[in-house]
Amino acid sequence: MLQRFTRAPAAAPSVNLISALYDLEEDALHQLLISATSSVQRGLSTETSMASTSLDVSPGKFNETPLMVATVLRSTRVVRMVMGLVPEHINGSDVNMTTALALAARTGNADKVRLILEAAAPSLVYYADRDGVLPIMHAIRKGHVHLMRLLVPAMVQHGQPHLETGCTRLGEVLVDVIRGGVDPRGSNTKKVSVMLVEEIK
Repeated sequence: MLQRFTRAPAAAPSVNLISALYDLEEDALHQLLISATSSVQRGLSTETSMASTSLDVSPGKFNETPLMVATVLRSTRVVRMVMGLVPEHINGSDVNMTTALALAARTGNADKVRLILEAAAPSLVYYADRDGVLPIMHAIRKGHVHLMRLLVPAMVQHGQPHLETGCTRLGEVLVDVIRGGVDPRGSNTKKVSVMLVEEIK
């Protein structure tokens, strides 16, 4: 008599969110994120169950998070969805200590900067990358002066800077100016102006 074996159900195929952010069209990505979000809302893990597909939200090989990739490549709508899906990545940094906030400041997208600022730890505005560059300095270097309206109040509101890494001299001076430690009418104003011009070059 022949023995019958029943085939075990195949594991759900896994989709890596970082790959999806690079590869999928906006509508397909949006549907994937909607499905993942509804799974999370039903209490299912994004790692284990998402209808017929599991979603891998782990960081990439340089510790870049899906939120970082979305911040650079995708719409504000996608960034918002990724933040809701993986909120623990909002304050994360990659191997160069770059954050999603710093990347948003580089892109000049005020909506993304505002969105991240609203959800991030207050000290994230003072988080310098491996080169000692603060998010506000990234915005200045790229000429995104309009972001000062968002970043400066966030820095002032936070009060005492919590510098996680060494900051460049310009960063230190900017922090002093923002915290009121430098008289804007005094001699340091010229020093700050010269440093800003040098930074933008």
